[in-house]
Amino acid sequence: MPIFLDKDDNTRFLDTLTKMKSQGEYTLYAYCLMKNHAHLLLKE
Repeated sequence: MPIFLDKDDNTRFLDTLTKMKSQGEYTLYAYCLMKNHAHLLLKE
């Protein structure tokens, strides 16, 4: 089952990820978005 229904969902996810990163919530080392899941490599 896809987690991103369209390109807007994908963009919204990346925007949220960027916003949280800029607030210093975590360090994001890498990410990989797939159709039905996402991989995040981060440090709190």
